Parts: sequence; C-alpha cells; structure tokens
Amino acid sequence: MLREKRRFIHMGKRTVVFVLIIALLQTAWVFPARAAGSYRAHGDVDGNGKTEAADARLALRASVGLETLDSTARLAAEVTGDDRLEAADARLILRAAVDLESVPLLHRFTQTDPANKNGKPERHYICDCCGFDAQPAPASLPVAQAEQATAVCKKYGAVSAQAAVIKNGVVTNCFVYGKADKSTGRAANEDTKYRIASLSKLIVCLVFLCLQDRGLVHENDDISDYFGYKCRNPRYPGVVITPSMLMSHTASFVNVGKRMLEDGDLASYGFYLNVKPGTQYNYSDIGIMVLACLCERASGKYLNQLAKEYLFDPLGIDASFLASELRDTSNLGVLYGEEGGWNVSQQLGMASKPLGRSLNLAMGNLTISAKDYARIIALLLNDGKTPSGKAVLSANAVSAVKKQRTSMPKYGVGYGTQIETTVIKGKTVYVHTGSAYGMYSTYVFCPADQCGVVVLTSGCARRLEPESEVYYVCLELIRTVYPG
Repeated sequence: MLREKRRFIHMGKRTVVFVLIIALLQTAWVFPARAAGSYRAHGDVDGNGKTEAADARLALRASVGLETLDSTARLAAEVTGDDRLEAADARLILRAAVDLESVPLLHRFTQTDPANKNGKPERHYICDCCGFDAQPAPASLPVAQAEQATAVCKKYGAVSAQAAVIKNGVVTNCFVYGKADKSTGRAANEDTKYRIASLSKLIVCLVFLCLQDRGLVHENDDISDYFGYKCRNPRYPGVVITPSMLMSHTASFVNVGKRMLEDGDLASYGFYLNVKPGTQYNYSDIGIMVLACLCERASGKYLNQLAKEYLFDPLGIDASFLASELRDTSNLGVLYGEEGGWNVSQQLGMASKPLGRSLNLAMGNLTISAKDYARIIALLLNDGKTPSGKAVLSANAVSAVKKQRTSMPKYGVGYGTQIETTVIKGKTVYVHTGSAYGMYSTYVFCPADQCGVVVLTSGCARRLEPESEVYYVCLELIRTVYPG
C-alpha cells in the first residue's frame, strides 16, 4: 500500500514538471521574440535579460494553474508543508523543471489606448509568461528640467534625490541626483531604494482595501472584533472605532510612538484625545499601526506578505516593509539629516514582530524607489489597472482612497492621503508627505489630468512650506517636474 502511494505521488510530481515544460515550450514557440531596449521580463530583477531562479515565483504561477492542480500533485510538489502548492514553492519546482537560464524574454507587442489625450497610440509589451505589463523604463528628464531639478537639490543641500513623473497615467520620466552612500561614493540611481517614512501609510491602506475586496474585513467594522476586547475611547465608550477612522485619522488617537502601543491596550486613556471618534482629524501614527495589526489578524499573514501578494508582485516591483526581504539589498539609500540618519546596517537589521503586531513597520518602514512607488500611484489614476488593463486594485478600492472623509485639516482627507489646492496652482490634488531620519518625501497626483509626481530626498535642509505643509525641497522639485 505504501509503495503504491509513493508511486502515485511520484507520478504526480512528474505530471507537474511535464505540464510546466510544455507550457513554457508552447509560450516560447508562439512568441519567441525578445523585447528590445529597456523592456524586460517580469521578475528579471537584475535586468540581465534572463529569468533566473530568483525570478521564478510569478513565472510558475502564470505557466501552471497552481490552484487547479490535483491534490496528489500538490502533495508531491509543495515544500512548505501546508498541503498547498503556492507561490512560495515556485522557485525550486521551476528550477527542477527547466533550465532557467535558457528561458528567453517572452514579450508580445501590443498597442493600447489609441485615442489617448495626446492623440498618439501608446505601446506596451506584455510578458507572455505571466501577463505582466512591461512598461518601458522611465526616460530621463529633458535637459532643461533636469538642470532646474539639480539646482533645487543643491539649493537645499540634498545628498540624494529621486523624482518620478506620471503623465497620462504612465510613469514617463525619472530624475536622480547625488550619492546613495557618501562613505563609499556609491551614486544613487533610479532603482535605489529608500525608507520612505509616512508615504508607507497609503500602502497599508491599500492592503486593507484589498482584504476588504476579498471579504476578510470591512471599513465600517468595529475594530474590537479583531482584537478580542472592547477598543474604545474611554471618554466615549458608546462610540465604535472603525478602520475607516484609522485610515482617515479621525479615530481620536494621540500621535505618539509605537512603544506606548506595545505596552498598553486600546482601552487606555493614554491613547486618546478628548474628542469623539469620527468627528475630527488628528494625524496619528497609532491609527496606521492598529490598521496593520488588524490586517494581520484578519488574514493570518504578515503585512509584508500581504503587500507583496496584492501590490508588489503583481506590478513586478522590488519593495518591502523589511529591507532585508528585498530581492536586491545592495542598492539601499543611506538617510542623512538632522534627525540622526539611518544607515544600511540599521535598515537591514529591522526585524519583524510576531504576527498581528507589525507596529514598527506600518507607519514608515516601506523601502522602495520613487519610480516603483509612482507605479502604485498610477493605479489610482487608472481605476486600479496598469496601462495594459491588468487589474491590480478594484475600482471600489480606488474610489475609497479618493473619497473625502472630512474637510479638515484644510481641504480634505481620504484614506492615506490629503486633498490640496496649493501644491500645484489651479489644481486639486491628492498629496502625502513623509519625514524621518533625514528622509523628506512627498507624492502628489491629480485625477483630473492623470498626472503625478513622487519625490524622495535625503540629507536636505528641514524647511516646511507653511501653506501646503510640504517640505520646500519636495515642493520645488514637484513644481519643477510636474507635466505641463
């Protein structure tokens, strides 16, 4: 009986390998052409034109219908011990099934949106292996604009800076300035990744909204349901606190560091202002930390896993709430500034907390490049879709982010964003800023004209423009490179 079972499992394993090889060979036969120039395969993280072992996860998921494999094949192939063949198992299976270094760039040329705003057809390459929208790498800024942006960086003493430009819903240009690491002389480039401070908060909100789309949470739930005890502002014990309040900073939390939240519970007087929850905007790191913990409790997965599954992997970008879990850890930007800085060793040394307690990551620890963050912002300009039409966010999630929840502080607040009218004169835009350890960052996007800019800077003078409350260096860079 045992021998027969082993023989059956072995046959299942051979079936997985055979199906995978056939799928890859069919794809290579139908679309053998390699993409030219800056186009590259989904997951080709080092840009060497080859799909290697480190790139395998999504390639396998696309090549073989993982969820449809029979139970015997799953048991034969899964390596995590949970009786399911998941993306985490893909690397070893794909390496066993095919000579990875021989897989060509499988791109099919397509044309989308022939009637776009500038009247010219847009062209994209779609990876036939995984369906990823292989947008061209952003071009450098025009010389005159680049010179102006460089002058801004010098004016405010920036050690390094990145600015990614979104036009017509597509990331079109990228500006880079300075040194990623002064001690080694390593120059910053468009793929340098930075700890972006409070711009992380929007991504946590998007993770929550992805869970809501899957029926695991709801923005109007009582957060007590996820924490196992009554979470109330003690001064207003009859008022339910909801995830919507957490995402719009109206939950009446004080703005204090994570230590307090680790040492207490959400029924403590020390967490709250004497304000009725849901009635007043009060920016608070605690709200986003609580939201991240709620997401982990509802899903049984870490915040970083959720962000990768729902956002980073579908977009083919290398980003992480833990720098040590990046695919490429060799291109981190050191932070320099009046707040003490943050070196590479410190970034790589950040550790995850137990499941349901990702307090030290959610409020500001996302590590990403401006170019890749701009691709996430572009989803909010395209109803949650990439330029090729691939849905990453639902239209409901995009609408939830942009919906005005309160008219405070000045113009309005959505989820993980604020509504502004002074950053770009004559335009109503969505904006958020970040600052920590010398990082000054800002995103801005305008749904009306499908444009936006993401700016990350390090080592600049700490000067805040009072009208918009955006750091001067970010504000001037945005105004310099914003389309039109």
